Amino acid sequence: MKILYAIQGTGNGHITRAEVLVDVFKALPNTTVDVLVSGTEYNLNLPFSVKYHLSGLSFVFGNKGGIDYRCTLGRLRFGRLVRDIRKLPVWEYDLVVSDFEPVSAWAAKIRKVPCVGLSNQAHLLTEPGTGKKPGWLNQLILKHYAPSGNAVSFHYIPNDRFAFPPIIRSRVRNAPVGRGEHFLVYLPSYSDLQIIRTLRQVRGLKWVVYSKRATRTEYYGHITIRPLQESGFVADMATCRGMLCNAGFGTTSEALHIGKKMLVIPMKKQYEQQYNATFLESIGVHTLSELHPQFANDITHWARHAKPIKLTYDDQRDVVVQAVLTRYTQLIPDDTKAYAFTNKMIQTIAARDGVIAE
Repeated sequence: MKILYAIQGTGNGHITRAEVLVDVFKALPNTTVDVLVSGTEYNLNLPFSVKYHLSGLSFVFGNKGGIDYRCTLGRLRFGRLVRDIRKLPVWEYDLVVSDFEPVSAWAAKIRKVPCVGLSNQAHLLTEPGTGKKPGWLNQLILKHYAPSGNAVSFHYIPNDRFAFPPIIRSRVRNAPVGRGEHFLVYLPSYSDLQIIRTLRQVRGLKWVVYSKRATRTEYYGHITIRPLQESGFVADMATCRGMLCNAGFGTTSEALHIGKKMLVIPMKKQYEQQYNATFLESIGVHTLSELHPQFANDITHWARHAKPIKLTYDDQRDVVVQAVLTRYTQLIPDDTKAYAFTNKMIQTIAARDGVIAE
């Protein structure tokens, strides 16, 4: 069996999920896995080789709390995107697994190659649930950005057979958790200057800021700015007193798993993050509408008085892979060798783990 595992490179959440799942797919018997990454807005080193690096359709983080749509459109090379979709050799693969990655998803759709989607965004299509419907642009993105014949979705608290708990990286699961003196800040949609301006008003507390833009460590009194580096970030997350962060699914899930209190600032006009923030608020996580010096007192009160919320997530990587394979069998004829081979793999995983994914 030959699988193309494709990853969206806007942010780091899709990358961290792939860090866990790619190895599981590679461990399947008689299976070859090639990896595709598109986009430019990720900052993590990839722990596996990548066969295809594509520009894709990447959203550019702005400096004022949201996506910079003007810059995103300015960087878009539509002709190149179309060429990448047409030339990507998806016909060489039995299955495309698309973690909200548009080039592979559209190539598979056009070439009629089985494609299974992986994303927390997929959950929003089946259960919006925030009380506020997405605007026309967000609806367009959710439905057509990375179309797939079937999808495996993720949610903070899975409530049906189509959603699975977050995938937590082993390095986070195994990190020694403690309570240090610092608060961790990860707000890639805000400029370093805006973060410093705001946190200078929150005195008596130590802040460690991980920045997509910094090239070296810099100190501004009680504020430390560090370049985004994975091992340092995980260590500081595990030992921080709390986290000030956007509402990305990956980061917030990991914080919940290790029991760190959060003050979440969802990205502006980004429906998925607004959804995440609304749900997190419903279980007791504190939120802010934006980062601004006028909210310094709110940040101080949260830092001194808020309590952590902890949700423990079992390691279900094998069950998720089993679910992907099950969805693949729903997309191919049941009288083929591929169907029989895949069903055998599903049964092997189920027998080993004692769980059957639907």
